[in-house]
Amino acid sequence: MKSQKALEWIAGHRLWVMTSIILLSIFPLLHTHPAIAQDHSTTQIIGKIVSSETGDPLPFANIILKRLDSKSDTIGTAAGGTFAMDDGIYRIATTPGLYMIHASYIGYHPKKVIGIEIKEGQSITAEITLVPSAIKIETVKVRSYKDETSEASILQQQRKSPAVSDGVSAEQIAKTSDSNAGEALQRVTGLTLVSGRYVYVRGLGERYSSTQVDGSTIGTPEPNKRVVPLDLFAAGLLDNIVVQKTYTPDKSGDFGGGIVNINIRDFPGHRIWSVSASSGYANMTTGKSFMSYAGGRYDFLGIDDGTRGLPDLVKEIAPHTIIRDRGVFSADTLELLGESFKNTWKTKNKKAFAPYSFQGSFGNEVQLFGQPLGFLGSISLSQSFNSSTGKEISNAVDLGYLVPQRNYDARRSQAKTLWGLIGNASYRLNSHNTISLRTMLNRSSEDEVRHLQGPNFDTTGDDWLNVRYRYVQRGILTNSIASHHNIAPLGGISVDTKFSYSRSTLDEPDRREYNYEIKEKYTTNDDGQIIETYHIWRLSTKDNSLRPTRQFGSMVEDQRIPELTVTIPFRQWDSLDSKFKMGVSYENRDRDFSWRRFYYKEPSRVSPVLSDSLYALPPEILLSNEWVGGSSSDFRLNENTSPGTDNYRGHQDITAAYAMVDMPLHHKLRIVGGFRVEDADVVVETYNPYDDTVGPIYRSELKNTDWLPSINLTYSLSKKTNLRLAASKTINRPEFREISPFNILDIEGGYTQTGNTNLKRAQIYNYDARFEAFPGFSELVAFSLFYKHLKDPIERTIVPGAQPLIQPQNVKVGKLYGAEIEARYGLGHMAGSFRNFALSGNLTLVKSETDVGDLGIQHTSKPPLQGQSPTVVNLGLTYVSSTGQTSAALIYNAFGRRLDALGALDEPDIYEVPRHLVDFTIRRQLGRYTFKFAVENILDEDIRFEQKQPIDGADKPTTIIEMGRAVSLSVSLGS
Repeated sequence: MKSQKALEWIAGHRLWVMTSIILLSIFPLLHTHPAIAQDHSTTQIIGKIVSSETGDPLPFANIILKRLDSKSDTIGTAAGGTFAMDDGIYRIATTPGLYMIHASYIGYHPKKVIGIEIKEGQSITAEITLVPSAIKIETVKVRSYKDETSEASILQQQRKSPAVSDGVSAEQIAKTSDSNAGEALQRVTGLTLVSGRYVYVRGLGERYSSTQVDGSTIGTPEPNKRVVPLDLFAAGLLDNIVVQKTYTPDKSGDFGGGIVNINIRDFPGHRIWSVSASSGYANMTTGKSFMSYAGGRYDFLGIDDGTRGLPDLVKEIAPHTIIRDRGVFSADTLELLGESFKNTWKTKNKKAFAPYSFQGSFGNEVQLFGQPLGFLGSISLSQSFNSSTGKEISNAVDLGYLVPQRNYDARRSQAKTLWGLIGNASYRLNSHNTISLRTMLNRSSEDEVRHLQGPNFDTTGDDWLNVRYRYVQRGILTNSIASHHNIAPLGGISVDTKFSYSRSTLDEPDRREYNYEIKEKYTTNDDGQIIETYHIWRLSTKDNSLRPTRQFGSMVEDQRIPELTVTIPFRQWDSLDSKFKMGVSYENRDRDFSWRRFYYKEPSRVSPVLSDSLYALPPEILLSNEWVGGSSSDFRLNENTSPGTDNYRGHQDITAAYAMVDMPLHHKLRIVGGFRVEDADVVVETYNPYDDTVGPIYRSELKNTDWLPSINLTYSLSKKTNLRLAASKTINRPEFREISPFNILDIEGGYTQTGNTNLKRAQIYNYDARFEAFPGFSELVAFSLFYKHLKDPIERTIVPGAQPLIQPQNVKVGKLYGAEIEARYGLGHMAGSFRNFALSGNLTLVKSETDVGDLGIQHTSKPPLQGQSPTVVNLGLTYVSSTGQTSAALIYNAFGRRLDALGALDEPDIYEVPRHLVDFTIRRQLGRYTFKFAVENILDEDIRFEQKQPIDGADKPTTIIEMGRAVSLSVSLGS
């Protein structure tokens, strides 16, 4: 009860809490003591001293540097020394030569690192792990040093992590043809990539995973999904990506499948720079016909210059007035409004360009007031073009057979642009205080032209043509300021503060769509007898959804999160290092979503003969200024924006506190456990954009206080082997869009998608077991079992009615269980001739079930979780030459049959068919230059969706997309 009152007090004083945390991060800066200035030359050794038991830094460890006369010398002569800072980081300026480092710390065995060879102007990184005194350690020799981008570093993080985790490093990404974070993550055990941008962790849909950038949660630019599209993050900007699969109290309680933490490139402690460029060829696109239209000047940058924007005249005279031909506007004004829209209805065919990308970065460390200031900046730009052909089929059941109701040939052309900027800086005020700033901006655009043509048996059975022009622009801006303070007089207590801000945006300007249908016509003789039958294409004007439409949507979401963490180190009864960690945070998120819908109403005073010849004209003529006007003989602009549902505002406040302990019960058994309490208030209000004097039209509110316990046990069977057990309770909240009544028609699926104002948050009970072994450098063998019990999970259901709706609902219960197997193994163990080869692979087996009951009219009452694959397989064969200058990789990825959409009544569910992807890359380093050649989709497999025919179980396609193969060549140059 006291904790509840404390949370209520914090929630009621949010502004004060936020201000206090920011001031707390600044206060230590006013009381820093000047450190002794040092002459840090560019020739230096830098690194970190950490504990082998916990992976934590060892502050103020002693470092002695000795010069060696030869590689056989193990004694050396003194050449300098220093001590580690409070975060375990040390640096020693020196001169070229061969050296040994002697590191020591109270309660730990000292360690010698022999054979560090450094050249003029070079910075060498050497991380040193010290073992507690209870365990013996010998002198070691090293010849290589790791960083956060290496495969070995990721495995080391996994071994030391308090929770079950998997990841992928920049080194691993470089071996593949992956161009963004989404593509890279499909190589991680238990992860699948859906629609090219959404990651499913352990079979749970995108709503059950959250995304962080450098440990900070960010908002989403997707209005209809509770997810951050991971294709927004260019691969060249990443250090690594780590997926935490078991819950710990220091993370947000909104946790299902896992947390994806994208770590952006950081400064390495010395000057670095790099530039790269790439281009390629796609056999179905490059140099071939590519559908487009008249766009803007800056489309190549993923920025609309206003060409697609809502006309200025509409903004000026009808910003808050609905436009109708029988409304407040005169015929002349209505004509001016209609003519103010650009005539961009014509599809143009041109030859597609080759895809390209550029990336550059620069980082360094300099002295500011005698203390090190590190910084890194990076920029990336890429553009790709894709043309595909295929089928879009909608089936109905007739006597057990699937009969096509719509059978369209599909053609798509899509241009994608992605660019990103990062700027990071960190300043060490003294040995106890550090402050860092991080900024990242990512923008993407998708410009698509889609043609669907074929028979439509829902209407006349004649051919239909549906054309859609869609331009979507997404952006994510993240900023954070963080500080770390070590309070030595209080036993090394550390205080960490962070304030992060992110803005996510989505703009979908001028989404245009129209339909033509084949009409049967005939001529007669004087006696009225039919002498000739013929067909014409005619603009469809059956209803507002089939008339020519223009839609304008936008969304802005701001998120602010101040955090305060206090870590108290202590030694337990066996004098083993332990720590107690507690913290508070407040998450404030606001979203403003707006949507305007327009359509062209056909002339009402046109003779049937003239109507046929008029409606047979192409849309760029029919909807030109010649025919668009304000009278009944014109095509009139009308608006059908819904004042009650098409515009909404969302507001979310989550106040949280947690406490946890990270402690070895004895030298082999480690416990990380505690609890988190979250008080959440989520409000969505729809508003009338045409009348600001009225209050909210609809209001949905979701308030909950949740206590979330967690325990992670790690038993070290040996130095290289762990056995892990974990249990926790977490939650899954609905997204703003899901509790808003906003709806939109999906032409391809034939359903209108809408929200549900009565949704509840889901509760998830998680249980995990994992055995992991690290037999050698960059090697891993792991086996995991997991089970999740979901209470009130949120799933899409089909709601009956005159026009069935797809709506999210809380189903009764959901269950998911599975196993993961992963291995990375050097083949040199088998035979010396294979020492340059390594084999890696992972297999995930998952089974899930939800009890939908009688909530809707879906075909299956207990379907699997949507998007969950029963199997996921990744295999990789890599080669690295003895000199490291040449490497190659053959990569395979496949997933099992997964549910895409629920069927209604006797209509079977739609499943995505397994697809087998094989890619090949080869890299060659020549001096400072690195060349990479890649081949993607070698097997040239199509994307397919199918339904099973009830009478015989035969698979019938609903969607086929032919993707084709692609090759690319990249060149990079760096320090």
